[in-house]
Amino acid sequence: HAYVFHQNATYGGCCASAATKTTVDEELLDAIGLRDKLKFRCPSDFSSDHHSRISVLPREHYTSDDTRVWTPDYVDYLRSLVIYPRKQHKEYTIAVHMLRGDVSPCRAKVEGYYRYLPNLHYQNLIDKHMKSGARVIIYTSPKSFEDMKEFRERGYEVNVDAPLKDIWKDFVTADVMIMSRSDFSMVPAMVAKGKVVYTPFWHHSLRLWERVDAETMKQTDDEIERLREEFCQEKAKQ
Repeated sequence: HAYVFHQNATYGGCCASAATKTTVDEELLDAIGLRDKLKFRCPSDFSSDHHSRISVLPREHYTSDDTRVWTPDYVDYLRSLVIYPRKQHKEYTIAVHMLRGDVSPCRAKVEGYYRYLPNLHYQNLIDKHMKSGARVIIYTSPKSFEDMKEFRERGYEVNVDAPLKDIWKDFVTADVMIMSRSDFSMVPAMVAKGKVVYTPFWHHSLRLWERVDAETMKQTDDEIERLREEFCQEKAKQ
């Protein structure tokens, strides 16, 4: 969509091959009012007497620039299309996306980055943006390499089974959204109303996002290495 925007062309839709994933993606877009704007359609969905020329773009045409194609003017345009849901809670809210599941510090790096971010990393970021009486909600998976107990003991909400569309709604309306190293965070982060906290990974940051500082990243990297030395080497020997 961003690529077509910069070409001054008309966006026809995304032709997806996985029907199930398409349904999920449509529900996510519907959560923020973009379902009719970022449509899933293939050339066969257009009538044969359509007068406009239809072109199917190779994937590399619109992915080569990564998030650099999300220029300020495009982001402003997309934000103007969003139908923001009503904020569910009046309290100052910090919404956290914590990528877990099968992701662990024992896995190899992806494009120079570990996908896994330790509990310490998220706690440091929460502490930095915390306010008295704040609501902290962590969206994650039932399976996690590190226990979620420490977050629950602090009174944070740890949600492991929320509908994906509800997660996006919280992301775009939160006062602070803390991203993970995941594609799932990207679109809601782009249009979020509040502050977005970005941890460096293979997708580039937008100018309006707050990039995690070097000192915090040093602590994170050291913690990942500690976890790898303590747990991953033993697994490798088994």
